[in-house]
Amino acid sequence: MREWLGPLYDQYGGYFQSHELQVTNRIMLESNWHLGVNSFTEGYNTLYLHRNAARDYQGGKTNPEWHRPYLELVGRHHRFSAPGNPDHQILPVEAIAIQYGRKQLPAFDFDSSMLPPGVNPSRFDKWGFDNVSLFPNFVMLNGNHWHAEMWFWPLDERRTMIVNRAYTYKPKNLGERLSQAYFRSRGRDVLREDLNTLEAQQAMLSSGALPEIVLSRQETCLKHHYRVMEAMLRQN
Repeated sequence: MREWLGPLYDQYGGYFQSHELQVTNRIMLESNWHLGVNSFTEGYNTLYLHRNAARDYQGGKTNPEWHRPYLELVGRHHRFSAPGNPDHQILPVEAIAIQYGRKQLPAFDFDSSMLPPGVNPSRFDKWGFDNVSLFPNFVMLNGNHWHAEMWFWPLDERRTMIVNRAYTYKPKNLGERLSQAYFRSRGRDVLREDLNTLEAQQAMLSSGALPEIVLSRQETCLKHHYRVMEAMLRQN
């Protein structure tokens, strides 16, 4: 495990133990598993894809294009940080949830003081959460008070089973449980939006209409995923 994770191995001490499992989802998609992993390897899609479910949870006035404040390629793996929005407008029901519990997606408290070095590694002051991809098919979203895990299991070249597990801080009373239920529902809607486009992507790529797709600098992690895959295939 230490060899596989490299420098990531000992950067998360105590983080996962402070959370408990909240919900597990299994999703079947008519899509190649690479597209599932790819849907979480860049951040600019969030500005457009989540404009209704989580319309202003990233960026803010100083970062209107929602650029990633931190990105790191770690051996076969990669991670980046998403910028929280200090100008986020709290909705009425969200305000009730925050009154009885802690801020979670789409609101953030910007407090990294109790986090291990692997979470918000750059200590960005307007940090929202991290995206960590462990090659080949595992993705984590790590926030303050919560994290989520996603496994993308290929059934064949056109079908994928996705197992999603969401964890959150251990509640002390009924008020915190109700608060967590609100943020769980928001996270579910954001996840469904992320996965909603994959079957259409599979159909379009399978058509062969575009022989190549040019990737941007915001898709550095996506390029890294395929570079690692090609290198490992050549070795075998």
